[in-house]
Amino acid sequence: LTSQNNFTFSLTNSLLMEALIKGRPIILNGLECNPELAANLETLLLPAPYLFIHGHKIDLPKAQVTFMKPLGEQTTGSALIDAILSSSNSRQQSTQNPVYSLLESLPRSCQRNYPDRPPWTEGDFQHRFERQVESERLMDGSPELLPCHQRRALHVLLAKAYRGDPRVYSFIKAKIAGYYPDQPADNRANRSALEQWLAQHPNPKLKDIRAHFWMLARHCPITVHQHSEELDDLDKKSVQQLAAYIVGAAPRTRQRFLARKLSVNWQEVGQKRFYNGNVRSTLRDTLIAHRSSLKENTVISKTVGTLESQISSVPVAEQTDQQKSQQIGEILAACFITPKPDREENFCEAFSQLFCWFWPKGEYSGSNRTEFKYLLPEHCQDLPDALVAQQRHTRARQERRLVQLVRAVQEHPIVFLQGEAGVGKNFLAQAVAARAGYPTCQVIQLGPNQTSETLFGGQKLVDHPTDNRDHHTEFREGPLLRWASSKDPAVLVLHYQGREYRLSEKHRIILTGHPEHYPGRHLDDTLKSRVPTFFYNPLPDTVLARAIILPNLPEAWPDSLKQQACERILTLFNHFRELLPGDLATPRDITDVLATVRQILSHCPATGVTPEQVNALVRRAFMDSLAGAVIDEYRQQLNTLNLWYQGQYREDPAIMAGVDRTFDDFLQQLQAANPDGDFS
Repeated sequence: LTSQNNFTFSLTNSLLMEALIKGRPIILNGLECNPELAANLETLLLPAPYLFIHGHKIDLPKAQVTFMKPLGEQTTGSALIDAILSSSNSRQQSTQNPVYSLLESLPRSCQRNYPDRPPWTEGDFQHRFERQVESERLMDGSPELLPCHQRRALHVLLAKAYRGDPRVYSFIKAKIAGYYPDQPADNRANRSALEQWLAQHPNPKLKDIRAHFWMLARHCPITVHQHSEELDDLDKKSVQQLAAYIVGAAPRTRQRFLARKLSVNWQEVGQKRFYNGNVRSTLRDTLIAHRSSLKENTVISKTVGTLESQISSVPVAEQTDQQKSQQIGEILAACFITPKPDREENFCEAFSQLFCWFWPKGEYSGSNRTEFKYLLPEHCQDLPDALVAQQRHTRARQERRLVQLVRAVQEHPIVFLQGEAGVGKNFLAQAVAARAGYPTCQVIQLGPNQTSETLFGGQKLVDHPTDNRDHHTEFREGPLLRWASSKDPAVLVLHYQGREYRLSEKHRIILTGHPEHYPGRHLDDTLKSRVPTFFYNPLPDTVLARAIILPNLPEAWPDSLKQQACERILTLFNHFRELLPGDLATPRDITDVLATVRQILSHCPATGVTPEQVNALVRRAFMDSLAGAVIDEYRQQLNTLNLWYQGQYREDPAIMAGVDRTFDDFLQQLQAANPDGDFS
């Protein structure tokens, strides 16, 4: 609109149109993202090029256009353009990646627990795979490419997208290990993972092992599943081999009993070898999180195996936990750069050696000089204690995730962070922004009610209320374009309403979203094919307890009461995960439960709460907050859960008297004010 009084409009050529008219060389890439545009542009390939715009034919005799062929098997949407590109630039098809073939052969998920098809075409996948492999090699610090880099690259790109179905996810991970095995092959099984399963199935039968075959087999050598190429293709020999590892991971006092029960050869059990998966994962998390503090030329993948073997050889029976922690700390410290000691530290070390001179060997406790013996990075001081207690070091795990995501943001202008609701994706994105050197983090919530105009901007009427000047429209930038125009040097160019917005090297975007098996969640295929996706795993119970539950319990409660409430909340939350449809049970529901707890406690004294009252309080909070979301199909299981909980934990409902009395008073007042209302 150029004049409201005269009701006149004007048309301005875009930068592309100006270039076509003036004959400037143009390279068009990414037409597969907009097939409609490609179909409209195909007339530029004719001997007398032209375009139809708003119903008018515009001749473009000077047009110089080059179309780029899409990656992989994608098409532009124009049969003419595709035919010309295929004849002039045919590509030799590469050998299909075995994992890609595996994903194509998976049965379709009726409940959409995992993607129906691989997220990229074969050509795009291979390109991304090779790029991610190189990234894993650099992070590992290895001068040569190793199979572990290929496995981790596939886990990052593909495997975690299939977490919605544990059996399919485990099948994919097991097969990845088979396609890219270590050389020489590691014939050990993950004892800690098998022990965890045995804790949930103390008296397993062969049918139990068969039902959980892939969840267990992915923690064992590839020889266990090498003859099972399909998800449901399980032979008796594979199940028996897996059973032998299950028996070997059991406590020695139960091994003979389980061997007889599962028909396992006792001699075969003694030949099985194991490693500690929890220790190995914790060590890898720690080394990646503190890469800058490691000694030069450290290869993390090889160092982790060496450290795990050294830690497993620490004597258990002859030493106290403090002595074991001291010895493990010395092993770990050998990997890190030791800061140059100051004069005080030199004096302490000399004083420590003087003690060793006067005290015969064995009479001086090494724990007295722990602080002088080894130096670890700041966030690793409690790592030896965690390894002795056989606990996962959650701080190192979170720090490793943060380091990896910061590196991804530095390498890619756009990344997609995917995870279930309430796991802290937005919080992590803000932490990444701060770690990567960005002073602020702008969060824009996207939803179905937002339009392109609200995000990018649009034509706005400009009026002049103080005078009689003519009204007209001007383009006003929305939040995304205001962000885009905040820096200069060009890396990425966005075209909108005929204007050019140049992004600087510092511009970065972090998209956050839920897994695609959530109802209504689907990332655009074009965006998915071009943006690296990083999966944020569900929060473990230890993190839920430390970050969400314990900080929101009454400060006046003693630690024992807080710990009891925390355990009860986690118990019921994990049960409700099985009762609620899909993935409706998220950490946000724990926040709602805790809000209900505070609401109930606001109607009773804060002190004098007994353990029995805490048991009743937690169950009531869950029933008030989540029971309404349980569908009719699972109502019987909900009633069973209530009965089980009341039989397992003694309850005293007296703590609810205050809130019940307040509600009854409110209901009586409501009935009095509305005598004709139905409040049954």
